[in-house]
Amino acid sequence: MNSAKIILLLAGTFLTSALFAADAEENWKQHCVRCHGPDGKGATKMGRKLKVKDLTQEKTQKRLTDDDITDLLANGYKDNSGEERMPAFGDKLSHEERTALIAFVRSLKNGTP
Repeated sequence: MNSAKIILLLAGTFLTSALFAADAEENWKQHCVRCHGPDGKGATKMGRKLKVKDLTQEKTQKRLTDDDITDLLANGYKDNSGEERMPAFGDKLSHEERTALIAFVRSLKNGTP
């Protein structure tokens, strides 16, 4: 593979990553900020009411696998009494958008969404 093809491949990868990052941030703002807050700490009125986990904490990040987050995004979350704590976004977010949101959630651990 010549260097021009490698440069085009890398540029395409970079642009695709940048687009997904922008989509993830927009989806975070649209669907998640109300409860989780812009920084993921959950220090919002709704976040405190629902007792959402602080996504910036390492122990929370370790406990949640990527599969857990995928499931939560697709199917939402109900507590033991059946009350909805997080709505399902399965029909609102594409697979690529969910994947980008997982990466965004992981970035919250560093305090830099």
